[in-house]
Amino acid sequence: MPDPARPAGAAPSASVLVWLAQAAWRQQPGTLLAAVVAVALGVALASGVHLVNRSALTAFAGALATVNGQADVRISGPFGSLEDALLEPIEALAGVRAASPVIESEILLNATGSTSVALPLLAIDPFRAAAIQPALAATLGGELVGPLDDPDAGTGDDPADPASRAAGADGGASSATADGTADSAPAAPLAADRVALSPAARRALGVDDGAIVHARTPLGPVRLRVAGVAPAATADERLAVMDIAAAQWWLDMTGRLTRVDVRLLPGSDPRAIAEQVRELDPNLVTSTPDAERSRMSNLSRAYRVNLNVLALVALLTGGFIVQAAMSLAAARLASSLALLGLLGAPSAFAARSLWVLALAVGTVGALLGLLLGLALAWSLLQLVGGDLGGGYFASQPAPLHPDAVALAGFAALGLVAALAGTWGPARRLARLAPMRTLRGGLIDPRPDRRRRLLASAALAALALALLWAPAIGGLPWAAYVSMGCALLAAIALIGPLLGWLASRLERCFPPAWRSPPAWLAIARLADQPGAAAIALSGVVASFALVTAMGVMVHSFRSSVDQWLLAVLPADLYLRARTAGSNGAFDQAAQEALRTIPGVESVRFLRSLELTVTNGTAPITILARELDPADPARDLPLTGAILPVDGEAADCLRVFASEPAEIRLGWRLGTRLTLPFPGAPCAIVAGVWRDYARQHGALVLALADYRRLSGDDTVGDASLTLAAGTDAASVIAEARRRLQPRIELQARSAGEIRALSLDIFDRSFALTRALEAVALLVGLFGVMTTFAGEAQARQREFGLLRHLGFTRRQITIQFASEALLSIGVGVALGAALGALLAQVLIHRVNPQSFHWRMSTDWPLASILASAFVLIVVGVLAAALVTRRSAGQAPIVAVRADW
Repeated sequence: MPDPARPAGAAPSASVLVWLAQAAWRQQPGTLLAAVVAVALGVALASGVHLVNRSALTAFAGALATVNGQADVRISGPFGSLEDALLEPIEALAGVRAASPVIESEILLNATGSTSVALPLLAIDPFRAAAIQPALAATLGGELVGPLDDPDAGTGDDPADPASRAAGADGGASSATADGTADSAPAAPLAADRVALSPAARRALGVDDGAIVHARTPLGPVRLRVAGVAPAATADERLAVMDIAAAQWWLDMTGRLTRVDVRLLPGSDPRAIAEQVRELDPNLVTSTPDAERSRMSNLSRAYRVNLNVLALVALLTGGFIVQAAMSLAAARLASSLALLGLLGAPSAFAARSLWVLALAVGTVGALLGLLLGLALAWSLLQLVGGDLGGGYFASQPAPLHPDAVALAGFAALGLVAALAGTWGPARRLARLAPMRTLRGGLIDPRPDRRRRLLASAALAALALALLWAPAIGGLPWAAYVSMGCALLAAIALIGPLLGWLASRLERCFPPAWRSPPAWLAIARLADQPGAAAIALSGVVASFALVTAMGVMVHSFRSSVDQWLLAVLPADLYLRARTAGSNGAFDQAAQEALRTIPGVESVRFLRSLELTVTNGTAPITILARELDPADPARDLPLTGAILPVDGEAADCLRVFASEPAEIRLGWRLGTRLTLPFPGAPCAIVAGVWRDYARQHGALVLALADYRRLSGDDTVGDASLTLAAGTDAASVIAEARRRLQPRIELQARSAGEIRALSLDIFDRSFALTRALEAVALLVGLFGVMTTFAGEAQARQREFGLLRHLGFTRRQITIQFASEALLSIGVGVALGAALGALLAQVLIHRVNPQSFHWRMSTDWPLASILASAFVLIVVGVLAAALVTRRSAGQAPIVAVRADW
């Protein structure tokens, strides 16, 4: 409490406060620098992650703007395509100003002597696109000419002229007059053999205007001439643009479109257009460019939020290190401030001086963190692209887009962390008793054990209650708050736990034993556990984060590994790489694979996207061969299978993935309506584990899919080889039989497993980096905290030297204190981290990413981290104590004479 005898005086000037702050910096630069670095690292991580994701979203929005132009509504089919006969009815809808047909696909191009490069392909009608996508239309506008000049400029194996092919593409979408109305007679082909490439695509292929490139299409190889520069949102965006009539022919999509982009008349309501479209065809799906941007933002939102939460935990750890630094600063300044109090400084002056010091630490740390965050964001964008390893955006480098408002917010968070860490030490200084402080320094009061235990219990109860709350807006906000409450509960428990443990050890370790330094260390911790508790807050927070993330990532990786073993039973996996449809293996190609010598059996897979309802993210339909008697042989089912009887007997049996179950509620027995023409009802007959498709998938029998869709093509094949068969010879024979029409991508099960785990490791590389930073911050905090405390206790060490203690004994005493306190902090952090890992595994991951997994404990890495933290902390304490205790006793205690 303030001394009632203290004389009142005028408030000291700001220059005195600044002078005291400078004195504190000179007295303990290492400790305060650690606080600055801790704040800076937290701000840098949080701002860097935010800037990377913002830059990626900005680049994606720019790409959408290029593709969509001035479109107000996008109309697509449920399976990624719709009939181009719907184009005229769509143009005739009330409120429609213009409609532009689009084919969006992928094309494989290669220049002479180069490897194939997969490029996103946009095919448009330049006449209609001029009203909606003028930049794309201008790309083809300068090349509205006939076929290639070369006498041999056909398709290679097929002698048919490409221009005539495009012109005869059964109502090709380019058959339009300049005013946008359909023409009954086929128009001349427009740029039928031309392809416009973005600058990045040209660089990837090593070509310029006029160069000949070769494309693989379902109809065979095609020669195209590079003519025109396709617009791109960024310097690294790859894009190819073609005339839509030619693309319909080459991609075997005659009569089909990917989507129709619509521009509305002023004042028209997109919702009214959507109603008219549903009346036109209930299976059509409408969306807006804003909805597409929101969908992509939502797709990566959980990943971004999780990374930001981890970064903010590092900032929270920095706040605890600031608290330890300010406690030491308060102890070092206590005598000087007490003297100023006796000389007339007001009672609030002592606390105010510490607030000024904290403001300096927070400001310098925040500004340094912003600079580091900008550098980190730029480096990550160049090294791993805008997806941060998560696979949500293109991995090409994206330009950095700073966000001044967000940067100011992160800087404010850093300042708040520094000020929050100063609150406790400032309260102690506000109760400074000058005379007593001049005699004995700032004495650390015993923590109120009962109050802290009650606070810890209340926070733990709140954390437990929040675990049952559902996700809010698709994010586990309640689970995050629960983890924060659990962390605060553990920190409130440090002082009472350390004091209780030291008291128990003190009773079992009387002074008559042969190690007085060890006993003295235990006695001091039992008497003043508060000082050690302040230093341990950062240890508990950082080690809990390291443990929790380590357990979660290790468990996830182990679960993915086991899942890969279950879903990759075959020896070889083949995928057709060609432009257009995913179903590149027709019946002839499938029969060619079945008859390869050494192939024991072949199983096929057809994959396509399905939009369930308007406004929702599409899911994946997987049509594959299933054993009707035992589907568990082909799918890693997680539970029971619905029996084939009762009311469900007449329904199509489908199997939902775990993400579809969690995100869409498609549980066992759920009835679905799939947009197949004349499809019967579908019922979820089982749920299977899938780590490849975050937004869900449905599996149905390949025979059912062919019966409902009439599509007998497939995109993937898995081959089981006879014993002793050479896989390389099988791959070579498959390529010989299918080339040049189809380019095969062939991998063994082991290669796919290794590639998948490598992608997993890259996806979690930043998470592991955050773990390392948290551990580094904890190590730095432990080292500087104990170093500062040893310097602050020089008077105590001098007195012990007067009593006959040697430097070695004082070093043992302080190292024993460090060993016991850090050991307790690490043990508490490990226990807390184990609990937080269960929250991450069983609440955060299902609510964020719609995945479930089992727990697998990485004991070796946890023990190694604990060993490093304890050893470094004890060594730092021993080294700095030996230096502090080396001062002459008479000098160390001269203030007491």
